[in-house]
Amino acid sequence: MTLLRAAASPEMRADNGEHTFTYAFTAWEGSLMDSPAVREASDLNVPLQVAPGHCPAFSAFRVDAENVFIDTVKPAEDGSGDIILRLYEAKRADTVCHVALNIPAASVCLCDLLENAGESLDPRHIALRFHPFEVKTLRITPVQ
Repeated sequence: MTLLRAAASPEMRADNGEHTFTYAFTAWEGSLMDSPAVREASDLNVPLQVAPGHCPAFSAFRVDAENVFIDTVKPAEDGSGDIILRLYEAKRADTVCHVALNIPAASVCLCDLLENAGESLDPRHIALRFHPFEVKTLRITPVQ
């Protein structure tokens, strides 16, 4: 296994110093679509964060396709109070995915990566078609 590439050009000392690595091995039989590898890689590289407090079990957003990941949930950059939800397809497959919102939403629209609003969607039934490795961004306006 190669963990570090010590190239001599353009900088001779680019890889000098101490390096820390985390790696794991996952084996499965079958196709990539049937494998747990992408989800396990995500679990390894983005560990669960724990915060103090108490909350009943709750999932604000959910997708029904194993190969579509919710990557980002954040406030909109413009300070409007909208929620940005970024999703991506991870297993090189055309996929239709349904997104369930478990928060009250006044409106939902597709937007670009700069969070500029595009096509409006029905907040009660969000169906998204992903091409292989495609990223989609939703802008959710919560009910005030």
